Amino acid sequence: MNRFLLFAAAVCTTVHGQIGKPCFANETAMEVFQEVSLSGKVALITGADKGIGLEIAKALAARGATVIPGCRKSEELTETEALIKKAVPNAKVFLPSALLDLSSFKMVRDFVQGLQQFPTIDILVNDAGLANNPHQVVTHDGFELAFQIDYPSQWLLTYLLMPQIRKGKGRVVNLVSKAYRMACPMAKRFQCMELENLPPPVITGSQKVPILGIPVSNYGIARLLMIRWTEDLARRETLAGTGVSVTSVNPGFVNTSMADRHNLSPLFLKLACTTEGRQGAPCPTLPSQGALTPAFLSLSPESKIPNGKFYEWCEPAPVDLCLDVLDGPWIPTECTGGDQKYQEGLWNLTAKWVKNFTAPLEQRVHGSPTIIL
Repeated sequence: MNRFLLFAAAVCTTVHGQIGKPCFANETAMEVFQEVSLSGKVALITGADKGIGLEIAKALAARGATVIPGCRKSEELTETEALIKKAVPNAKVFLPSALLDLSSFKMVRDFVQGLQQFPTIDILVNDAGLANNPHQVVTHDGFELAFQIDYPSQWLLTYLLMPQIRKGKGRVVNLVSKAYRMACPMAKRFQCMELENLPPPVITGSQKVPILGIPVSNYGIARLLMIRWTEDLARRETLAGTGVSVTSVNPGFVNTSMADRHNLSPLFLKLACTTEGRQGAPCPTLPSQGALTPAFLSLSPESKIPNGKFYEWCEPAPVDLCLDVLDGPWIPTECTGGDQKYQEGLWNLTAKWVKNFTAPLEQRVHGSPTIIL
């Protein structure tokens, strides 16, 4: 317990407590930048069938965007369309011809192939995620299920969409989590972020993280990798002069299936609210409030969004105070991967994992997208 108290004390004394303007506590995605028009713009949101993703989809539809929900099941697509149109009766929703199952690189590629009729993708929100893998599933591609969903499949999705995103000088918003700080303790692996130790293996059995009492998972590893990939992709796009904006965002501690109280100990709940809560906002927040910062990043004037930054509550925040220990005090240290050498190595490694699925896509010359009105 003393190890955890040391860590908690260090974290809580350096909490990033700001709420960036024009955001405020209890504000929802529907309320921020109401005057912004996305008419003629196309927004793709993964995980749009529920929780934060659904709230982001509603908010962008309310500004006039054509919303493409990325869903794993056909019934989720039709249900998502109905939920968006219930909130925004005049919403423009495009139901893709292929499902988006992030546990399969092939299905990711097939999904993007089905969107080639769109000249541009103006906003991509990578919201989908999986907290843990209780049944120890290994995907057809050979990766631990949660890890593949939470990082390399999202890398591949974005890579394949990038020609369309560049044509629209678009935005990529990657949802991550404060779990990045606990990547190695959550996985019960020392030096879990070193490139030679990636990808992480399947976690066997029903293990719990010591002291925290939460299921052992590769979720934190994937979240920190997403942050480092975001930084690297932003640097690459800036150097290429494409005009593409890439950011990562911690939506806060949100009352969704990802924050299932059956998987979270009282101690973890207390720490999560201490480090991620903001004065005047409930903890956990509602999904509509968790969608606030992703919507802010999707809608804010481009000049206001520094490229490659990690955001919390509509403000850039530091990526720091990570743990990487087996024994001894849980004292936060510098988070792995903040340098260009690491990030280039990560890019090359990830590209190797997905290399069989990155060939140029077939371009659609005839036909136009069917938008459900």
